[in-house]
Amino acid sequence: MLVIERRDGESMKIFPARSVDPNMTVQELFADGPILIKIQTRNPKRAKIVIDAPAALMVARSELLE
Repeated sequence: MLVIERRDGESMKIFPARSVDPNMTVQELFADGPILIKIQTRNPKRAKIVIDAPAALMVARSELLE
């Protein structure tokens, strides 16, 4: 589970982990279940987002990937 805080205009990306075989199907990626995304706290300037994703997926702030 990941808790991330985002401000207006900021984003995040969800993608297969580096250790995942690139030929893996979507069905195989989600074999452990779906991605659950909840908004935990929100105010006019930012939102706290809770993400629970299968281990085969990575979640990262977009600015870390540039």
